[in-house]
Amino acid sequence: HFESIKEFMNYMLGLRDTVDEYKLQGKKKFDENEYKQAKEEYLRLLDNWDKEYEEKADKNKLKYYKKMVNLKTRLREFIDDHLRFLTDFRIDFTNNLAERRIKAYKEKIEDCRNI
Repeated sequence: HFESIKEFMNYMLGLRDTVDEYKLQGKKKFDENEYKQAKEEYLRLLDNWDKEYEEKADKNKLKYYKKMVNLKTRLREFIDDHLRFLTDFRIDFTNNLAERRIKAYKEKIEDCRNI
């Protein structure tokens, strides 16, 4: 088990909670300094995850860890996209709303195919 993953997830959930508090205060986004600090901490936590991975990953089971490596790569590569909910509070922390909307269309398409 990787403690760094839990630490990263708890940090992200903390950011979500901060956004919720700020929304109640009428704010629309993190200010530049807050965003910079959040991004730095995000990267620090990813670095910790990388270190723990290097220490704990069983080199004989690298295929098992491939999804984790791919995820960490995407988290770094698309950092501003992953943190967009901090710079525009209209953007949801999750994509659940989008998934629900797409699901409704998928169901209608499937219904049409069954006619």
